[in-house]
Amino acid sequence: MASAPVDTVTHAPDGHKLRNKYHTFRFSRYEFCVDSRYVNLRPIGKGAYGLVCSAEDKVTGRKVAIKRVGNVFQDLIDAKRILR
Repeated sequence: MASAPVDTVTHAPDGHKLRNKYHTFRFSRYEFCVDSRYVNLRPIGKGAYGLVCSAEDKVTGRKVAIKRVGNVFQDLIDAKRILR
């Protein structure tokens, strides 16, 4: 389920300002806020740290993977492990 593209300055779930067009998708308990250049998001895998979706990049025409990690900075050791 996707929302309509946003064309104004909005705030991401973490509070950062977003200046481009973004779509929000919800899969399971994860919310993806991605640039509107990424379309056709589909969940392809789920693990201990989050969910991975495939998408098409409208600018390059390539398939990409987008990983959504929940609470990445809740535990310092996990954060270092995830962001390597």
